[in-house]
Amino acid sequence: MKLSSLRPDIIIAGWAFLSLIYTSDSTAQLRASERSTLTQTIDGTVITVDYSRPSRRDRDPIFGGVVHWGVVWTPGADRATRIEFSKDVTIDGNEVPAGSYSMWMAVNENQWEVALSERDSLFHVPHLVLNDDQIRFFVTPRVHAYEMETLTFLMPEIRDDGAILRMHWGTTFVDMNIVVPTTQVFTVTEQIAEIYIGKYQVDVESGMFGPHGAYSYVLDVRYEDEYLQADWDMKWDEGPWSMSFAPVSDQVFHPAGMMGGEPVSVVDYIFIEFELSADGISASFEARDASDKLTLSGTRIE
Repeated sequence: MKLSSLRPDIIIAGWAFLSLIYTSDSTAQLRASERSTLTQTIDGTVITVDYSRPSRRDRDPIFGGVVHWGVVWTPGADRATRIEFSKDVTIDGNEVPAGSYSMWMAVNENQWEVALSERDSLFHVPHLVLNDDQIRFFVTPRVHAYEMETLTFLMPEIRDDGAILRMHWGTTFVDMNIVVPTTQVFTVTEQIAEIYIGKYQVDVESGMFGPHGAYSYVLDVRYEDEYLQADWDMKWDEGPWSMSFAPVSDQVFHPAGMMGGEPVSVVDYIFIEFELSADGISASFEARDASDKLTLSGTRIE
């Protein structure tokens, strides 16, 4: 029978029925694996992971069961997981040019192979066929004490030069070390440091650090492990703030917090500018915020 010979109301009813079936399946799938996005900016590099989040729902085991050994699987569901970098990065030492990629993992019992494909708009089936056009590297799956019911991408560690990207589902997780190009330099040469080493009388403006009024103290600027450092009295209960001077330009620095002997955070809205004496040694400095408001000043006393 030709479709054209059917009554219009029957045709409409048939399409409505098919639409109901596919809409119900699609809606259920969306509820089962909602789409999520992880975005992190590190020193100007934007990293984005766009993925669906399937849940375990009493299925066990996940790997070697729900996801069969040997399968090239996208870590998610529905549309393939997509990862995007605004600048060139490395992942576990492998160069990854800026751009958008679909992410796949060939899962095995002891070692997984990650593949990044420039075909970033694929569906999760058919599974990706691995080839030399992709960026590929190996990761080792590990067992976590915490069971993650719903597949999750997270960054448990963020550094000035990158982050650890983790995929965690059930008790299994894999970590990938992302390194981004750094724009901030923290070290200075000994020759440069000699210009600034010494003691300064510091005068802090009223209200700069909590409810305190104006106050003064002596700041000892020193050179250790290639960093120009000092302990700033912020009137905090936990004691002085250990910081380094991160170079911005000639005689201008940002303060950078120190932890474990390494810079961990740059206060890029504060500018510390030194004035030099006739003999080329620092005589004084001022610290101002981005609006040019004076926060504190220092005068060399030794």
